Amino acid sequence: MTAMRLIIVNDRSFFEPTAPSGAGPAGFGTVRGSVDPGGLATALTQPDFADKLFVSSARGPEQKAMAANGAMTFDADDRHFRVRMVDQPHREYRKFYDVAANRLLWYLHHGRPPGVGPAEIDAYRAGYVPVNETIAKAVVQEVESCEDRVHVLWQDYQFYLAPAIARRMLRPSTLERTVFQHFLHVPFPDPDQWATLDRGMRSELLCGLLGNDMVGFQLPSYGLRFLRCCERFLGLRTDEADGVVFTPSGRQVRVTSHPIPATPQHVRATATTTETRDHAARLRQRAGDRQVIYRTERVDPVKAFPEAMRAYELLLRRPGMAGNVVYVAQLVPSRTTIADFVAERERDAHLAQEINGRFGTADWQPVDLVFERDFARAVAGYLEYDVLDIVPWADGMNLVALEGPAVNRRDGALVLAETAGAHHFLGRDAIGVKPGDPHRHADAMHEAIAMPRSERARRAASLRQVALAGDPSMWLSDQVHQAAELLPRGRPTAPPG
Repeated sequence: MTAMRLIIVNDRSFFEPTAPSGAGPAGFGTVRGSVDPGGLATALTQPDFADKLFVSSARGPEQKAMAANGAMTFDADDRHFRVRMVDQPHREYRKFYDVAANRLLWYLHHGRPPGVGPAEIDAYRAGYVPVNETIAKAVVQEVESCEDRVHVLWQDYQFYLAPAIARRMLRPSTLERTVFQHFLHVPFPDPDQWATLDRGMRSELLCGLLGNDMVGFQLPSYGLRFLRCCERFLGLRTDEADGVVFTPSGRQVRVTSHPIPATPQHVRATATTTETRDHAARLRQRAGDRQVIYRTERVDPVKAFPEAMRAYELLLRRPGMAGNVVYVAQLVPSRTTIADFVAERERDAHLAQEINGRFGTADWQPVDLVFERDFARAVAGYLEYDVLDIVPWADGMNLVALEGPAVNRRDGALVLAETAGAHHFLGRDAIGVKPGDPHRHADAMHEAIAMPRSERARRAASLRQVALAGDPSMWLSDQVHQAAELLPRGRPTAPPG
């Protein structure tokens, strides 16, 4: 088999270096550290490919010190990778990250278009564009330095422009042995939502994605939205049946779907640790014989935690509910440099306190809320929930919906937003909810609590079967192998554009 280098480009690095005492990693060819425990990091770091390089933006002094040394070997005990951190000018990166990527595009992709004004356009032009250019240049350097075939796998909405920029910079002889693929973890907006962007911006973002040979989505329906946006805003011909966009240069860009699975081995291993068991015992001691409704997610406006609290308050007003149920939530602080996310945390905490003040008693607090990043504690909630409540405004997939049923030991029910990608696979045995309807959401939680034990057991077994069927290593391998088919015998004809 022809040798190949896999380059995975993700804005946030999955690797946190551990610097020697009193010094950063500069000057060392290898740096030790830890890997993010999340499902995406686990899926992407499966040791399937001998030559794998991760390219990410540098954050914090240790990562910035690594950036000064180019690509380095990262030692995480059980896994070893080459990692290249890319330093970005502070002002540009803040505009890119805080406004263009994680306000404008994040909200847009989750069905909450924020509107586009002068501040958003400036953040796009003075932040998003130059950061994409910097990342593209770093990737081009790595591609040109390799004599073998190269597969570049761009991750998500932060780097829509980079593929087209990199394609223009690569030498034709290098393009002959290179394939570009993009994977979007978020839902893709429909054309009416995409139309809310500035006219130039929406065309440039689509053209940037078309710099790839293949664009992958969680679900076929997301890919269909992308095809229709290319038709409407670029006037391009597409083939919806085969999933192809025909570019003016004559290239054909393939549109595929690769739904990301859970990582059942990782979650199950965490469930057996002493730390997790201790967390689970304390949770059950606090809850007693009450039903536990559980939620874990990032602090994020698109996750709709305030709406869940309104639905829960309606539930508590129903006969027999107050005092017999507790809502346990672990919310992970995220994007703490963005005002909207800081305000969301304050709002979440305030609503939980209001409910506890209105309904709580000396021996019962209806909401048990913590803000913490602790995977063992999250998995303890998976073990002990009676109802897993996942009702965001939208989600590309939502791995919590898969991880929870994989290890839950109480035949827990699942309340799941119909707008989460996971509903496509779990909807038959979940209780579906359209987000933004607190009365229906309260009904769903009530239905889950009152569900007969035999029905809960049947549904839980089916949910578990789906959750355990996923193979994260195959998720990545399937994408790489499918994209490699675009390179006949490993050496395609250079695309004309």
